[in-house]
Formats: sequence, structure tokens, C-alpha cells
Amino acid sequence: MAAFYHLVTRHRLRVGQVLDFSAGQLNRQATFFLGVPANLNLRDILKQTQLSTLPATDRGRHALRELVLERVRVQSFPELPSRLSCLYAATSVQQALAWQTLFENEGRHVLQLVKGTTTGPVFYGDAAKLPTVADETSAVKILAAQNYWRYPAKDQRLSEVLVSGRVTVDEIVNEF
Repeated sequence: MAAFYHLVTRHRLRVGQVLDFSAGQLNRQATFFLGVPANLNLRDILKQTQLSTLPATDRGRHALRELVLERVRVQSFPELPSRLSCLYAATSVQQALAWQTLFENEGRHVLQLVKGTTTGPVFYGDAAKLPTVADETSAVKILAAQNYWRYPAKDQRLSEVLVSGRVTVDEIVNEF
């Protein structure tokens, strides 16, 4: 069973609470960047969304990056958890606190740091390998997405743990 640390930014969690990503439920990142309701399924999003129709806004560029990452994952790394249907976490308290600084610099207020476990798939990604949101060719974005999924990085400063399946909150480490 994989253990991890998650920063809570929207609604406080409680010990024993289960967050279920086992059937392709969308996470907040997906609903925010793609502008879709949370009750849609990941498979439906991939069928419906055309990359060429995304607006040339910051939000649209983030949506494009996430859709490129998702399409590369589905085609080449289907056993790995989706970035659009997972809980984002860190491997240690120290790594989570590095993310807290970044979140707060972006105006996202952190409410809690929780420790959790899952029996579902986990991926240790290096945020530095993500495709940029800058205007680059699709080929450049696809290559960056392939490198992100192909070369996991557990111990980078901004490693991100993508936690899928049924996720259980085991401990409230800190309240902010």
C-alpha cells in the first residue's frame, strides 16, 4: 500500500475519508482547466475535446498541456494513473511543504496537510519535465509528455505523486 502526503486547498478532509478515482472520476484540475462538470467521465472528455478548439488563454494553454499528457498516457502508458483523475501528492512532508510555498505564491490557500494511502496505481512524476504552457508545436509538447511519463522521478524537489484508485485519509498531519 503506497503512503503519501497531500496538501488540501479547497475543502477540509477528515480521517477515514475515502476519495475514489477508481472509475475515471475527474479531479479539480480537470474540471478547472477543461471547464467541464465534475460528473463527466475521463473517457468522455477525451472523445469530446478537440485540441484545436481550446482558447489561447492561460487556462486554455494549461488545458492543452493536460490533454496532450493524457493522450500520450492513454496511448503509451495506460497502466499509469491519469493526471485528470487522481489526487496530487508528495512522498514526504518536506516535498509537500515545497509545493505549499508554490501554491501560496499562486494565491492558493492551503488548509491542511494530510497523510493517506492507496492500493491503486501511483506515479512519481517530475514537474520539471512537464510540457510547457508556452506556444510550442504539438510535436514538442508530445515529446515532453513522453519524457514525463517515461522517466519517473521520485526524489526531485518538485516531484509530484499521482495517486489513483481508492484513496484513504489516514492522518491530519497539520492544519493551517
